[in-house]
Amino acid sequence: CLAAGATRGSLVPPYFAVGMPGKRTLPPLLTGPGGHVLRRPLVIGHRGAPVHAPENTIASFEAAADAGADAIELDVGAGLVVAHGRHELQVDPVLLDDALEVVRSRGVAVLVDLKQAGIEAAVAAALRAHGLIGRSFVSSTSARALRRLAAAEPALTRSVSYPGDRYRVAR
Repeated sequence: CLAAGATRGSLVPPYFAVGMPGKRTLPPLLTGPGGHVLRRPLVIGHRGAPVHAPENTIASFEAAADAGADAIELDVGAGLVVAHGRHELQVDPVLLDDALEVVRSRGVAVLVDLKQAGIEAAVAAALRAHGLIGRSFVSSTSARALRRLAAAEPALTRSVSYPGDRYRVAR
């Protein structure tokens, strides 16, 4: 399953071909001028730039943007707290709104990885409030969560995460 205009040799991973519902187009953050498919890897700061600052922190997100990342990946759980899991919760946790403000102000895109069911509408509302619907995509391992996300914001690009690539999507 490749995106329109993409070839197996291009650097656009096939899981980005999902695009908007019912369409075979890439979201704007994956295209260059004139809507052409990017022919370079999309640089995503996974949980920010953890080499420079602790993961899923404002400092890490700022460091990723400063280093030239195209997008910042962050994990969101219950209460819209940015953390990969309970083991990562801080005394003064980062909230999704704070992280999205960094994303918006730095002009980068965002990949929100849902770690909790039931927060889909709130995540969509936060992305909408920060004007980031066109510069974001949301991933989850739950198809049900992605359907709820589509109902909350049809224009939001969604992606399925496959832990361990058990379906060999990356091949």
